[in-house]
Amino acid sequence: LVHRIQNMRRAADFDIADRIITYYQGDENLSEVVRVHSDYIRQETLSDELLEAPAPSDAHSEDQNFDGIKATVALVRKA
Repeated sequence: LVHRIQNMRRAADFDIADRIITYYQGDENLSEVVRVHSDYIRQETLSDELLEAPAPSDAHSEDQNFDGIKATVALVRKA
């Protein structure tokens, strides 16, 4: 997940120091992974928030597949 978010940051042309909000939607397995590893994910991706919610329309969003777990991950640069 961290690697995918980092790739998405690059694709969205975010600056290396930009703080972000990460939105995700998937099944309960994804929710559990994010819950267990939230501190690490936030630290490594500079995500100030990890929100299990639909992303705003201006977010950089991608459908992902994590070993059979389908998810949508979206990033928004913090102002």
